[in-house]
Amino acid sequence: YAHQPTDIVVDLAGWYPADTRYGAADPVRLVDTRTGTGGRTDRLGAGETLTVPVAGANGVDGDAAAVVANVTAVDPTNAGYLTVYPCGTERPTASNVNYRTGDIIPNLTITKLATDGTLCIYAHQPTDIVVDLAGWYPA
Repeated sequence: YAHQPTDIVVDLAGWYPADTRYGAADPVRLVDTRTGTGGRTDRLGAGETLTVPVAGANGVDGDAAAVVANVTAVDPTNAGYLTVYPCGTERPTASNVNYRTGDIIPNLTITKLATDGTLCIYAHQPTDIVVDLAGWYPA
């Protein structure tokens, strides 16, 4: 339902099989480019991709297949988007976080992990990034 006329985009992120298990995590910040949490001490540039190790760290099982994380764009310099996806795969054309200049915009993502347990975050335009772990799905 839309109260006013608007364009809508719907991106399919996946599905859950009937026997899906979930590992809830104590909230932990994996990345904050403003403070250096996660090893990155500066914002991502336009067209840059950040690799985030997830499986086997911060209480996440080493065989985790997917991660549930809140991904936030902080104070971008231009309008753009973030795409979160498994490293080592082709970057999808769908976005996970859409932002405008100066925004602080979070979005909860559920993302498959690469075989090495990492996820990648692509920034269309320069922005700081915060990633907070919420949980994971085992293999």
